[in-house]
Amino acid sequence: MTEWPIDTREKRCPACDQGPYRSLGQHWARSADCSPPTLNDRRDEFVRGLLLGDASLEGRSTPLLAITSMREQHARWIHDELGWLSRGVEQMEGGAYRVRTVVHPRFGRYLTWSGGDGVPTTGWELTPRAARPWYACDGGFSFTSAGATGQVTFPAATDARQRALERLLGRAGFRALRWDRRVALPRSVTQRWLDWLGEPTPGSEHKWATSKDEYEPLR
Repeated sequence: MTEWPIDTREKRCPACDQGPYRSLGQHWARSADCSPPTLNDRRDEFVRGLLLGDASLEGRSTPLLAITSMREQHARWIHDELGWLSRGVEQMEGGAYRVRTVVHPRFGRYLTWSGGDGVPTTGWELTPRAARPWYACDGGFSFTSAGATGQVTFPAATDARQRALERLLGRAGFRALRWDRRVALPRSVTQRWLDWLGEPTPGSEHKWATSKDEYEPLR
């Protein structure tokens, strides 16, 4: 059994302003004179960040994006940031929350990203707009002691993934270290990384706490 706690209403089409429609994807597929609106750079960067993290694509030539989280606030934030792309937040058995989007042809160019190792390292740059959802979804902290500064880490189970993340972070001005199926940033740049990202995202405030003493109560 599932429940859609927010945004379950039929939607007007953001391209032609007709509707409301239960499925925008079906509307676009059946329409002779309407097609999905182009994603602006801001929304496209956000999608890239999600795909660097836990998001996956479902379908082939015109896929949809899906992401699951145990943090309701985090899922609702993703929904809000996606705007008209989001179909809502689905509460699943076991307590997880899932956000799924409408289908969009733009996602087709990211099919090789799904699974992580295929993330390209040329033709685009890691920006704070993309890095924020990636870090909120997939980033973590490692602590050596209660008072020590936390070290930013990202899972990277394969050599290909590690190399890709090293290059992306390096071009953004952050030297990455390989560490036990992860990449990590030196502790000396933790605060610079968080300042670069901007304000904490809802549901992920613990990832902006730089010490273990601050981190644990927020987690």
